[in-house]
Amino acid sequence: MSVRRFDGVDDYVNFGSKAILDNIQDSNVSWVVWMRREGNNPSNVASRVIVKGSTPAPLSPFGISTSGDVIPLSITCIESRTTTNRKRQSTGNTVTNDVWTLLSATVIASTLATDMRLYVGSAGYVKEATYFSNGTNGVGITSDNSAMPMTAGAQFTAIELLGRIGYASVYSNKILSLNELSQLMYYPGSISDGKHLVGCWPLWGTPTEQDFSGYDNASTSISGTTILGDNPPVNGFGMVHAPIPLYG
Repeated sequence: MSVRRFDGVDDYVNFGSKAILDNIQDSNVSWVVWMRREGNNPSNVASRVIVKGSTPAPLSPFGISTSGDVIPLSITCIESRTTTNRKRQSTGNTVTNDVWTLLSATVIASTLATDMRLYVGSAGYVKEATYFSNGTNGVGITSDNSAMPMTAGAQFTAIELLGRIGYASVYSNKILSLNELSQLMYYPGSISDGKHLVGCWPLWGTPTEQDFSGYDNASTSISGTTILGDNPPVNGFGMVHAPIPLYG
């Protein structure tokens, strides 16, 4: 299979804004995505990976970003609110360039930054970030993003990702456990829990990027991107293969 590479300037994949994706920040949410960052984009040290919303500041999107200009980088989750955005950012010891890395954020519907838990997976295991350079509690109600798309690579001037993305998923009304994230690291899409999996995009480089969640949030537009045969180190998609017994 292939993945999509984003040039850090104007590349993105737009998955539209169906009702199932609108204002998901008002429920418990889990994000999971594989990323291989290549460096800073030409304009900014922040790079959106997958987000809901595409309006410039002060209305920030809801989703996962990387930030920093010194390697290793931090992972950030931000949620737009009417007065003060809720945000949590790890210290810059999380993401390195040119290495496939699993990024995840689980977000409890509250105003507390501590209810945003950040995870990173590489070298065979997933771990939770435990040191943070920024944590801001939210003030005010969450901002309405019902008219804004879900995008990979970010439909956003100056903060697009320079790198590759594969196997992006978002869960609504579901907080994934560390064990579940460890499973999804190598078997993306293998946990659906009824209807909680609301977006599941392998980003295999097909003309229309399909959504395997069952909600048909396929891409509505694609800007640029290059298709490369460089996959995250997954073992399967959509299922966990049972071990082969040694005897009998």
